[in-house]
Amino acid sequence: MLREARASTVPVHVDHGTSVQVRLRWEDSGRRGLHQGEDHTPSYDLDGTFRG
Repeated sequence: MLREARASTVPVHVDHGTSVQVRLRWEDSGRRGLHQGEDHTPSYDLDGTFRG
């Protein structure tokens, strides 16, 4: 749950180098696209696939 007027993060886990789009849907059916922030966490190997 995200609260109005408060900064929040939404972790999204994808294969390293993969692009992703995330949209937020409001309770009143409105929508908003989210912006990707910088995350300098190193990629890691998960069963032979790099994540990060």
